[in-house]
Amino acid sequence: MKKKSVGFLFLGPISHIYHSISIAFHLSNYPDFDVTLFVSSELNLKLVNTISKSYKYHQCEIEYLYPSILHKALRLFKKRAHPRVRNVLQNNKNKLINFDALVLTDRHFINGGRKKPFYFLTGHGAGDRARGFTDTMKKFDFIFVSGKEKWQRMAKLNYISEERGCIIGYPKFEIVSLKKKNGTLFKNNNPIVLYNPHFNKNETSWYLWGEQILNFFLNNKNYNLIFAPHLILFSKETEPIDTKYYHSKNIHIDINSHALVDMTYTIAADIYLGDVSSQVYEFVGYKKRPCIFLNPHHAEWQDNSSFRMWKMGDVIDTMDNFEQALLKSETTHPLFYHIQKELIENTFSTTEQSAGKRGADAIVAFFEKNRTDCRSALCDNSLAR
Repeated sequence: MKKKSVGFLFLGPISHIYHSISIAFHLSNYPDFDVTLFVSSELNLKLVNTISKSYKYHQCEIEYLYPSILHKALRLFKKRAHPRVRNVLQNNKNKLINFDALVLTDRHFINGGRKKPFYFLTGHGAGDRARGFTDTMKKFDFIFVSGKEKWQRMAKLNYISEERGCIIGYPKFEIVSLKKKNGTLFKNNNPIVLYNPHFNKNETSWYLWGEQILNFFLNNKNYNLIFAPHLILFSKETEPIDTKYYHSKNIHIDINSHALVDMTYTIAADIYLGDVSSQVYEFVGYKKRPCIFLNPHHAEWQDNSSFRMWKMGDVIDTMDNFEQALLKSETTHPLFYHIQKELIENTFSTTEQSAGKRGADAIVAFFEKNRTDCRSALCDNSLAR
């Protein structure tokens, strides 16, 4: 019997790689599957090679995909970490449509053509934002979900069913558990605060409160600050942060390294400070600790499922309350401990098997149930993206 060919697409931000690559490594050890990891940037290639060292027995092939010549030329004048995903997909369509399945972390489909692979979605985070729940999900043949909370929300929207998805846990935790421990960032034992603003201008705290927050820590040396924003917050800016903050011994600034996405900072910090980034779940999932949420846009969050994470700590609507919230964060944390515990249990499913192995087993089971060569509803060109 011919082996099933499965391609894993790592064509976007490096942060996405952590959410599906362990599935690929486990799947590659099944004798009936050929697995290819596709990258389109040197940055992603480097990270894929680095992570692969922790899976010495994997059988994956790694292949570089290029954008069109025109797009490649235009990129010379733009600051982008990777080529546009849609351009890379279109330029390599004839290769990719011949795979039996493609595993995606986002929602970019191949444009045009009658033959289509099965599409699997892993997603790329554990957050609650409305943007993570859209009708595009109906176009996938199978969706991997980290826990029962997201499953229930997606099921209510008819995005998922027992035939079209399963809960596997959080593959990123598997990768992080294998990496070496990092050294200390500060030469003191003061509390470490992680400030992790999102990139979306309508939701981030950075543009309204960011400078005030940096100034607070600049003037309060009894705290250490890790400023580690979302990877793409400053992706189009060259020097977004004043050098005076870099020179402060109690402030560590990182706006573009791998450490932003490999949980280096969520593990190191004592207190989480942020807005709508899903990294707060990784922070609390690793260890339950105090959280402070910033609401400069005055979002009505209390009964909004897109702000479920804000139940895990104090929410401040004005910077006048910031210092007080920080001072009392340790003493008020017990009030939020059980809420954090409940939300984490509902967000991340854990079993004796790793998330990567559970995901690989699910792909194998999917093909056992779909032994014919006919493709899914995605064969309809009207659904192509």
